[in-house]
Amino acid sequence: MLTVAIFTRWENQKIVNLIKDLDNQSFKDFEVKIYSDTFFENNKQIIATEEKNISQKRNLAISECKTKFLFLLDDDNRIYDKDFLNKLIKTCENIDYDEKKIISPTIYWRDTKNIQSAGIKFCYLLGKVIVNKKIKWDYRETKWMWWNSLFGEIEIFKLVKFDEEIWFIREDIDYCYSLKEKWVKIFVSKIWINHMERDKNIAEKSFVYGDIFKRKIKNRNIFVSKHGNIFQKIIYWAIWYNLGIIYWKILRKKSRKIKKNL
Repeated sequence: MLTVAIFTRWENQKIVNLIKDLDNQSFKDFEVKIYSDTFFENNKQIIATEEKNISQKRNLAISECKTKFLFLLDDDNRIYDKDFLNKLIKTCENIDYDEKKIISPTIYWRDTKNIQSAGIKFCYLLGKVIVNKKIKWDYRETKWMWWNSLFGEIEIFKLVKFDEEIWFIREDIDYCYSLKEKWVKIFVSKIWINHMERDKNIAEKSFVYGDIFKRKIKNRNIFVSKHGNIFQKIIYWAIWYNLGIIYWKILRKKSRKIKKNL
């Protein structure tokens, strides 16, 4: 009935913990498929792929899915609620059944109640993701979703593909926006998971290390070109693109100083 597709790069303690959480679920009618750059021994089905591109891996999972529901899930999560999957399915079925819909759980940062994602407002002009910090609802519709887990019927996922030119940064927002253009409604549920994100230094947080910033700018350029209206494109290319380059140069200098002092 349900496929849980997990994306990872190698076997690690985080994915071991996540699999244990899934094994403890009260709902049992599901299979786990792990999409990894490298094969490793595990009691779950491992799909070894040479592609490091997360968008390609997700497209592969969608194309291979044979069950009614699909749950796309990154490896650095914990699911402490043993009824999580059961609640997620019931929430999906309780929302107007005739609606095309995708659901994301609320994402807490590590073992805290600090919300990382509970629906967002994306502004072309600022290029910022604004996280909703208050939950006073069982579920609600949102325009876009910044996520690391997404649930719904497989037929909905198959309406669009992840843009394989956009990966690692903003591919999730682009995918949800593409779904919205197919009249799919995006819902966020108060059912929660914990994102066990590792600590990051200032360079990583600002995406100024390696070629990450170039990829971030490239992905944003593609996103605005695909989805922006004429006014938004003019403002972005005339102002925010150039400001982003200046911001990157300032942060890069700061990160270099920090590295020298380490």
